[in-house]
Amino acid sequence: MIQLEALDDRLAYRVTVAEGSAGEHTFQWPTRGYYQVRSAGAWGLCAASSRY
Repeated sequence: MIQLEALDDRLAYRVTVAEGSAGEHTFQWPTRGYYQVRSAGAWGLCAASSRY
């Protein structure tokens, strides 16, 4: 399992933004802020290009 969680200004858990099971997932940050990834196994992070 993998989860993207939003944190508050004190870096405390606020809400789970997205979650999924094993495999490749694309998460989009909803706004600026602090986030953490939780995973039961190894994971990697890649920045996607934006057309804005």
